[in-house]
Amino acid sequence: MHPALIVTLVAAGTIVFASTIEGLFHQFILHTRQKKLLGGLLEQSYVSHAIEHHPAYRGDDYHRPAPDHESPISLGPWMWPATMLVTSPITALVWLTLGPAAGITVPIVLTLYYVMYEFLHWHMHFPREDGKPRWYHAFPPTKQLFEWFDVRHFLHHQADDRNFNVVLPVYDLMTGRYTTRETEVPWAIRARKARAIRKSEAIRRQRVREDEREEEKVG
Repeated sequence: MHPALIVTLVAAGTIVFASTIEGLFHQFILHTRQKKLLGGLLEQSYVSHAIEHHPAYRGDDYHRPAPDHESPISLGPWMWPATMLVTSPITALVWLTLGPAAGITVPIVLTLYYVMYEFLHWHMHFPREDGKPRWYHAFPPTKQLFEWFDVRHFLHHQADDRNFNVVLPVYDLMTGRYTTRETEVPWAIRARKARAIRKSEAIRRQRVREDEREEEKVG
C-alpha cells in the first residue's frame, strides 16, 4: 500500500477515534457524576461542566462577551498532555506496524482535533466584545460551516442528552444523538423514551394485577 494512502487512512481512523473519545468523555464524564472512577478525581470535571458551565450558557446567555477569566469554558491545560499520554500506546503501535509517518500522524491529528474543540467552543459562546463578526463570517462557506457547528452545540445546551460532539459528530451519529433541528428528537432519545414508557406501563399493569388479587382475597 502506498505510504500516502496509509497516512490518509490512519488520519481518518484517528478522527473517528477522536470523535468517539470526545463523545464518550462529554457524555459519561462531563454529564455523568463519577464519584468512584479514579477515586472521584473526575467529579470536578462534571461539576465545572454540567453544574457551572451549562446553566450559565443557556437560552439568551448562550452567546455573551468573554469575561476576563472563564475557567469552565476550557477543558483545562492538563487535557492535551493527558490525551497524548493515554494514547501513546496507540501511537507506538501504529509507528511500529505502519511506519514513522503513520505513527506521527496519530498525535498530530489528535492535537488538531483538540485545538479545534477549544477554538470552536470558545467562539461558539463568546462573540467579539465590539459586536463585530469574526473573520470566518465574511466568507459564506466558512460562515455556514461555523453555523453548523454552533447550532449543534446550542441544541446541546438546550437539551444535554444530544449532540455531545463539539467538533465532528461521528459519535453522535453512531449513537443516534445527532440533530440540527430544535423540534427533532434523535432516534436514541425516542427509543429510550419508548423503553421508559413500556417499563412504566408494565409496572402499572403489574400493580393492577396485584390489586385485583388482593381484592379477590378480601372478597
